[in-house]
Amino acid sequence: MIKVYIPNNFLPERKYVINILFHEFLGLEYNIESNPSIKNYQIKLENGNEIIIEDHFFSRFEKDLNYLDPKNIPDNVKFAKNDFLVENDIPAIFGKINPIKIMKYKSRRTIICSIDIFASSFFMLTRWEEYTNKIRDQHGRFPVYQSLAFKHGFLNRPLVNEYVEFLWNMLLSLNCEQTRKVRHFQLLPTHDVDWLLYWYSPLQSFRIIWKDIFGKFDIKTARKHIKNYYRTKNGYVNDPYDTYDWLMNLSETNNIKSRFYFMAGGNSKKDNRYDISGDQSQKILKNILNRQHILGIHTSYSSYNNARQVEIEKKLLESVINFPVIEGRQHYLRFEVPYIWRLCEYSNIQFDSSLGFPEKEGFRCGTGDTFTVFDFLESKTLKVSEKPLIFMDGQFAPVNQNISSDQSIKILTELTKISKKYKSTLTILFHNSIFVQYNDLNFINLYQHI
Repeated sequence: MIKVYIPNNFLPERKYVINILFHEFLGLEYNIESNPSIKNYQIKLENGNEIIIEDHFFSRFEKDLNYLDPKNIPDNVKFAKNDFLVENDIPAIFGKINPIKIMKYKSRRTIICSIDIFASSFFMLTRWEEYTNKIRDQHGRFPVYQSLAFKHGFLNRPLVNEYVEFLWNMLLSLNCEQTRKVRHFQLLPTHDVDWLLYWYSPLQSFRIIWKDIFGKFDIKTARKHIKNYYRTKNGYVNDPYDTYDWLMNLSETNNIKSRFYFMAGGNSKKDNRYDISGDQSQKILKNILNRQHILGIHTSYSSYNNARQVEIEKKLLESVINFPVIEGRQHYLRFEVPYIWRLCEYSNIQFDSSLGFPEKEGFRCGTGDTFTVFDFLESKTLKVSEKPLIFMDGQFAPVNQNISSDQSIKILTELTKISKKYKSTLTILFHNSIFVQYNDLNFINLYQHI
């Protein structure tokens, strides 16, 4: 069994990130021992060979939580090169880019690595960067442009996965006797149901047509909407937002499951767009369950700091579908670390999938893989896992980026290629309503392509 010796401070933090890399990602058996006399991470293999990972972060602080300060986020990230990497270089968030040293003795070898892959992985996974940086957008969200990964050009790299491969290649070079767990690429299509149907109710339909006439002064569009409304209500055509069967058909053709996240309440104007217990909702929910796809909660705009509200909405959805709800996503991707994860644990939500940037695709957590989360304010591992969101349709909407369909396909193809290379998970979000909301970007073609 591999033995990992660590310094005698920040034990929960060190044990957490070692467990993520060794157990959750690599599936290796290991023991951890703390030792007040050592200053670095020492990884000793069964055959006596070892890796020393220099500690360039936690050793700088005397007391727990002292690291939660924006001044501890590096101003500059250098890129290292060595023979153990799977890419041409690797960002060293913490540590030095000194060449890898290999010390040879009579019966063993030692690799000395100056890149602190543990603190760097901890930085990406726990998102403590977002807690220390208080800048927020109009919806109270941490902007992508403030993130270290965006500033230094590695947002589209699954950095934690790169660190894992870096570590594994060093272990292999020392003749590690264990076999890593088998990994597979996964595509996880998710669908936030902000609007159940386009022509959901007479009042909603009236508002749409009223806005055409008196808001936009567009009589032509109003006539078109009136015609479409009556054709839909009389059963000649599907409602424009009723894409549920089409989405499930595509998933089933590719032997995967779609995840539909439904809203069940809220206290703001951005919520309560449909009644989750109404007949139309129940018909759609029953169809999804009958086809054995996955239902989750899309918690409301105002619930992201309200544990009681999250619990109310989750229980309402469970009462309607008569089935436990164990995963979901925050409306508008409103997220505050580590508080959202606490809300999930309080409400018995096992999987959250909110951690993606609304403005830009990429690996906000440094990985697309599901991982157990850590509450850095209480220094403990939670009973919640994060399924990072890598791409969402709104990132290509004209309000964020004015790009062509060909450009969007190229970006998604590259994300898929990266995820396949690391045998990782690619979680994507396409709203059921997106396919008719923008005429200048063909979301139908984009979704079929992915």
